[in-house]
Amino acid sequence: MPDRMDLIDIAQQLGEADTPHEMFTAFFISSRREIAGAYRSVGDSGSITMQADSIIEQAQYFAAREILLIHTHPSGDPRPSHQDIATTRRLYSCLKPYNIRLYDHIILCSDRYFSFRHNGML
Repeated sequence: MPDRMDLIDIAQQLGEADTPHEMFTAFFISSRREIAGAYRSVGDSGSITMQADSIIEQAQYFAAREILLIHTHPSGDPRPSHQDIATTRRLYSCLKPYNIRLYDHIILCSDRYFSFRHNGML
């Protein structure tokens, strides 16, 4: 999956440096470990809504085996909020019956990031 430089590139593509709004992307990864599609959403300055039903629907459309979630924190603090944690846990649980793995949820800032997987939260 992405390394640190890839994450910085993704953050720039998401427009993290240019907007005060949180940006969210779900990448749908095929059984061949390729990105089959993506779902994007824009929030406000302090939050973003991740619709589990929409993400699951898109994952099924793209026949995804894994999902990589990435969103930005314009505040500069990559630590997950209580809402980030609760939403990630809920999505993780919702994906299980569909045999789709939540690979990671990464929160990006311009120079730092937080990985739920690397921090033992997935």
